[in-house]
Amino acid sequence: MAIHEDRTAAKLKGHNCLIKFIDGEELTFKVEELDSRDPIDAEFWFKDVEKFINGCDEGTVEYFPLVDLAVRKDMIKYVIPL
Repeated sequence: MAIHEDRTAAKLKGHNCLIKFIDGEELTFKVEELDSRDPIDAEFWFKDVEKFINGCDEGTVEYFPLVDLAVRKDMIKYVIPL
């Protein structure tokens, strides 16, 4: 029940994205691209997340695609919109 309440509180604060870590912890945050009128902005943002997590050779994103958030890619279970 607490997880549902935490996510509702995050939405009320304007957060629109969630990282679930392998250890079970969650982090919510605001991603401007997800609120864009152009859905392609969100698509590219999630593609960058996927490249970061998977470490693809071509077009690899070496840092999590959000300013001021340092996270290790091997600690992320998934990233989803709220």
